Amino acid sequence: MQSSKVKGARASLIALAIVVPLLYVAFALASIIQDYQVTLQKAELEARSTSTALSEHANRAIGEADRFLMSAVAEVEQSGLAPIRQNEAQFHALLMKYTGKLPQILSISLIDGNGDMVATGVYGAGTRANVSDRDYFHYLSNPANSGMFISHPMISRTSGQWIFSIARRISNPDGSLKMIVVAGLPIDYFDRFYHSLGVDKETRLLLVHADGTILVESPARSPYVVKNIANSPLLLHYKQALSGSFRVDINTADGGARDIGYAGSSIYPVLAVASLSRDEVLAPWRKRVEQSVLIGVFTVALLLALIALLWRQLKQLLAGQRDLEGKNESLALAAQVFETSLHAVAIMSSDGAILRVNKALSDMSGYATEELVGRNVSSFESSYIEPRARNAIVRALFANGMWQGESRLRTKAGNELTVKQSVSMLRDANGAVRSYVAIFQDITEQKLSERRLHQLAHFDVLTNLPNRRTFSERIQHEIDLAVRRNTMLAVVFIDIDHFKTINDSLGHATGDLVLQAVASRLRFCLRVGDTVARIGGDEFVVLLEGNSKVDTFERVATKLAESLAAPIEIAGREMYVAASMGISVFPQDGADSETLLRNADTAMYRAKMAGRNCWRFFDESMAHHANRRLELEMALRRAAERCELVLHFQPQCAMGSRRIVGVEALLRWQRPLHGMISPMEFIPLAEDSGIIVAIGDWVLLAACTQAAAWWREGQIGVRMAVNIAAKQIHHKGFVELVRDTLNKTGLPPELLELEITESSIIENVEETVNKLHQLKALGISVAIDDFGTGYSSLSYLKQLPVDRLKIDRSFVKDTPDDADDCAIVRTIIAMSHNLGLSVIAEGVESERQIDFLRAQHCDEIQGYLLSVPVPAAQMTEMLIESNRKSAVA
Repeated sequence: MQSSKVKGARASLIALAIVVPLLYVAFALASIIQDYQVTLQKAELEARSTSTALSEHANRAIGEADRFLMSAVAEVEQSGLAPIRQNEAQFHALLMKYTGKLPQILSISLIDGNGDMVATGVYGAGTRANVSDRDYFHYLSNPANSGMFISHPMISRTSGQWIFSIARRISNPDGSLKMIVVAGLPIDYFDRFYHSLGVDKETRLLLVHADGTILVESPARSPYVVKNIANSPLLLHYKQALSGSFRVDINTADGGARDIGYAGSSIYPVLAVASLSRDEVLAPWRKRVEQSVLIGVFTVALLLALIALLWRQLKQLLAGQRDLEGKNESLALAAQVFETSLHAVAIMSSDGAILRVNKALSDMSGYATEELVGRNVSSFESSYIEPRARNAIVRALFANGMWQGESRLRTKAGNELTVKQSVSMLRDANGAVRSYVAIFQDITEQKLSERRLHQLAHFDVLTNLPNRRTFSERIQHEIDLAVRRNTMLAVVFIDIDHFKTINDSLGHATGDLVLQAVASRLRFCLRVGDTVARIGGDEFVVLLEGNSKVDTFERVATKLAESLAAPIEIAGREMYVAASMGISVFPQDGADSETLLRNADTAMYRAKMAGRNCWRFFDESMAHHANRRLELEMALRRAAERCELVLHFQPQCAMGSRRIVGVEALLRWQRPLHGMISPMEFIPLAEDSGIIVAIGDWVLLAACTQAAAWWREGQIGVRMAVNIAAKQIHHKGFVELVRDTLNKTGLPPELLELEITESSIIENVEETVNKLHQLKALGISVAIDDFGTGYSSLSYLKQLPVDRLKIDRSFVKDTPDDADDCAIVRTIIAMSHNLGLSVIAEGVESERQIDFLRAQHCDEIQGYLLSVPVPAAQMTEMLIESNRKSAVA
């Protein structure tokens, strides 16, 4: 009997020595393989996420730099200056405005058609270096090439730093190269940003040109060497997909395996790359494997030692008891390993009863161990795992013996977690299902990060509305539905009226709150299925889904306007906003999203022309008007350099003697093949487009040049009155421009008078008063034009250092018959004289008006009764005759 017990104990020990280590090894191996796969997947996700972040940074940095570059190009073109040494100082002053504005721009330089550097925005840098050997010069020298060009890395000849450049071409009227404006982007700027990401030390971050040239490499190699990887796997993958990830077993740079993520730009020919060292990625995993092996070796060694000890003592009764104790100890150790596993684990019987769970699963689900063990897994379908996911798992298990994927886990508290799960089916020797082992990993945060990236890519950050990209996808979808259903849809383009005034006066933070309030109101007004998006600073678009009646769209537009008209309370202050809206309707106004948006924009512009705070439907006449406006704007931008702009002059006479004491310079546009363009048409266009600044500068120079010629050649010292637009006087450097113009033309300052309007003063009273004092210090005189038609206020009038008020023609034309106009004119003259100002009346067309003005002691008069505006030659004759009569008298 004792022998049979010993034999039974021996058999048990042999079975224990074989089965337990095998089970442990199988479990440990499964965990190691799972951990390995998860580690590589995390590395791939990290590489892709990092490359996406780098791509977004590159797009933003290059995009901001390109907008600055285009601003510089526009100013250079508007200046009309030739790329010669005499203009270096002016070019340098122009480029200096862009120096130091953006951290990613080291400098902006101007290159002439021979490759010589005309000017640069770098302080103290030489400006005559030749860059004809640069790749951007070769590329942009070809008339067929246009748009922005991104160069290869190079050493800057102005700063000595490593940079890559972005450049744009400026062409002569005949299409030949006139100049190139180039901005240097320091590689060090991108390297600092890459360092700030705090990636692992073996991780390499790259910004690569689409032709394979490495623009930025972090960590940077010393010394810096320009490299091209056009034949690398990276470029092969990039040609197949704009972004993605892949693995290489042998990297040419360091000979090691790497996980590489890349993200190409849909805007610029660059792609961002994050290359993670496989050794560095797997280092934590290897450490965990080593720990698992050590624990396994220790456990197996302990088990074998215990078995050897029991084997020697089996012949005794006590040996059996010690053998039992050893088994209990081994089971306790195995349970400890099971409980301390980092992954959540559950073991279930073949019929789905939960046999055992570890602490990690209990912590993850919120259920205590006793609430799980003994229950069938089906009883937790409503809270433990979704039924659809469970059915998919069962089908895969019976087909493949295992299942791996993502599922939803609902905790006891009701929270839903996203988990990566693997389930294995264990069978006995006969092939029957014995049990199931399920391993869970919580990836909820990872999924949240992916959703946040999607939100950033498709929605506006400030208002949480869809952005332009998402709106374009939505409108195309709705067009397809409208075609199938034979219905209409409408696009409403909304622009907030005078929003720039809110930003300038109350700050951008308040402006952002206003935009958020507007977005909220637009959402509230729309029906289910309609879409509102923010596509620009203060621009919104609304997509009204399929309908069969246009009046439905009218009702929605009216509702939108009424909602926006209600006061908005920002920080305890009530504010009022209004919007101009344009509406285009599918299919009559366009068959695609681009056309519908463009036509809605055109209709919105027509609403602004109609006085703002209203809406207009698009019609074909608007398209013709928009084309006419665009064609005029393009022609007007070249009018000065093509010598199409001329000045006519209208005399201003003293009341008593009618001697000419001044002339007003009036701009005329003589366009070839089109005749004289009315100032009523092109002056508002110039003001809206911003061209008025360049044109106004030309008028100032031309008027001063003519006045200086009269003064030098005929000794005719007559006051030259020049109208100054609001944008001119508020433009930086205006006072310096006036000073330089006087110095260049040699005109005595006392012969120049600048006429400004009341509206330009109101835009920024403090700035205007300061600049007028500076202008007065130069010796010139200042007049307020069209007095009485703007926001007249004695509170600011007494602050202004002005010499003269010009009574607007609207008050003069009905005198002396209209009593109200007579009272207004009489009051303006009396007030002006009390303030020590002289007065000139515009629009004088009859002797009766002169008699009335003389009785009110008006100082000067101007109008068609005296003379219409005439060319310079005719004005010269009139000045000579006026001086002759004055001398005789």
